[in-house]
This record gives sequence, C-alpha cells and structure tokens, in this order.
Amino acid sequence: MAEYSMEKRVSPAEAGKSDRKLPLLRIENLKKYYPQNTPIFGRPTSFVRAVDDVSLELYPGETLGLVGESGCGKSTLGRQIAGLEQPDSGRIWYRGEELTAKRGKAFASVRTEIQMVFQDSYSSLNPRKQIFQILSEPMLYHNLADRGNVHKKAERLMELVGLPVNALDRYPHEFSGGQRQRIGIARALSLDPKLLICDEPVSALDVSIQAQILNLLKRLQKDLDLTCIFIGHGLGAVNYVSQRIAVMYMGKLVETAERKELFEHPVHPYTRTLLQAVPEPDPRKRDDSWGNLGEGEAHENTTANCACPFFDRCLKREEECGKRNYPLLPVRPGSTHLAACGPAVLEVEKNK
Repeated sequence: MAEYSMEKRVSPAEAGKSDRKLPLLRIENLKKYYPQNTPIFGRPTSFVRAVDDVSLELYPGETLGLVGESGCGKSTLGRQIAGLEQPDSGRIWYRGEELTAKRGKAFASVRTEIQMVFQDSYSSLNPRKQIFQILSEPMLYHNLADRGNVHKKAERLMELVGLPVNALDRYPHEFSGGQRQRIGIARALSLDPKLLICDEPVSALDVSIQAQILNLLKRLQKDLDLTCIFIGHGLGAVNYVSQRIAVMYMGKLVETAERKELFEHPVHPYTRTLLQAVPEPDPRKRDDSWGNLGEGEAHENTTANCACPFFDRCLKREEECGKRNYPLLPVRPGSTHLAACGPAVLEVEKNK
C-alpha cells in the first residue's frame, strides 16, 4: 500500500498492534445543517442539524456498520462521503487526500473509487435504459472500458451479482426488487471502487431476499477486497455484515465498538434501547435486566445546546447530562469501545 501523506494514526481496531495501518477514510468534525423556517426575505431562523460534529476512521478491508433510527443522519453522512452533498464544515480524507478541498476535475480523480448502493433500487435506475446501457456507460465515460470489451465486462458484472447475462437487454421494470438491487450493486462495481457505501440496501426487500443480498455483499467484500460502510436500522443485518459498528443519534455518534463487544456489552442508554427494541419470541431468553431506558420518540435536532442529545428521552439521565454534551470516551482505559455518555462510562468503571 502506498504511503499516505497524512499523519500516521492508529485505528481503535488496530490499537496495540505492531502492524499499524493507515485509514482509507478519515472524517473530522463533519457537519451538515439544513435551513428551515426561512422567511421570504431574510435568513433562516433555525436549522436541522442532520450531521453534527461527526468524526470516525475506516480502515482497508473493514466493513463499518452505521446504525440508528430513521432521520438520525446516517444517509446524509453517506452521501457526503460519496460526494453527493457538500458538508457545511469539517473534513473528509480519502487515501491521504482531503476530498472536501477538491472540486470539479480534481475530485473526479477519486470519484470512481467511492461508489454508493441506494435503498430504492427502482428510482436509482434509469427506467428508459437497458441494463447493458446502465452498466456500460459509466465504464465508457471514465475510460475503464472501450467499445471492444465493454460487453464482456458487463457480462462479468452480471455474473458477479448472480444474474443471467442474457438479461442485459432488459429494462429495470422487468426485474423483481431483489434483482434490481443486484443491478444497483453491479452498477456500483462497474467503476472498480475501493470504498462501497450501502445505504439501507435490504430494507425494502422480503426477508428471504434480504439474506441473499447480505450474503452477496459479504462475498463481494471478500473476493474484491472492498472496504464498506453498511448503513441500516435493522440490527440483525448490520451485525451480520459488519466488523465494527457505530451508533448514531440525532446527527451524533453515541457509541462505537467491535461488533461482538457492542452487542454483548452495550454502554450508551440509546444503544441499549435499540437492542431492547429487537423482538425476542422466546420469553425465557428476554433480558429485562437493563430496565426501561428510553421513552418517547426522537425529534428534529434543530438547536445547538449543551445537553446530551438523548437527554429528553433517557430515563437514566442525571443532572449533569443536561449541562454538557459528552464526547466519545473509552469505556475502560485503553479500550477501543467508545461511548458518549459520562454516567454510563462511570458505571462500567464501578462494576469492574
């Protein structure tokens, strides 16, 4: 791997290892606010804080699961990484290059390496074009194929995602939802990406088809040595495909940890609330030891304040939680498990 120009840093997942790696993707203090209540003349009176001071790192070959309620900012974060939206502030580094400082042709040099699979497979495919056109045009435009070999490459993409090559002359409406999602994955792979962002790719599919798409993504990630961000709110799917998981709430990251650690020892009350919401059909296996942790529903994060974003809903809140917004803290000294909840981290320390 080529040496990056950025300062060498150690991932939480790589802490303590001698063969330190450099991050493929690094996000620093990323923010994206959407104006609302804008008068005809004048400035907006308030903003929806969709992404609010998010920082994280992603390492080559890793799959990071990004989980949270609908409207917490997951998709907005993914779209900013893919270059579909511009952040209001903060920086995005990819292979040591700052993407947020690039525009136009300068950004095009790395644009093909970061691709996105969208939630709605039907609206993301041009209904007026055949599948061959959908797959071949990006390769021809970016000079990754020519007229002589583009058909062969399109056939290989169809085989990669488990679709017959004789379907290249069909249109998107002639396929089922699961097949269209496979075409969306094939289109993302047509540009030979290094980073694949999957924005809730199975949420609109039947359960049996979800399993097929998840298995396909796991196989492709291994065979093509992809680095992935898997966005979702289904904890089972996120747990299945990810090595590390980041929990997001109202535009902020509230907990990050290795997959097994997060599911077996969640710390933040919101993470525990998410896990409690997963139905357990066997009453003997239900765990009510945490008690009731949250109430009500999430609301739009429209104002800047010093309180924890989960403060209004948390039944474990303390007075201090309404006065400060805790950063991500190690739950134990030197731990790679981070949580943005001071009282919860102190509780872990006491129970050691």
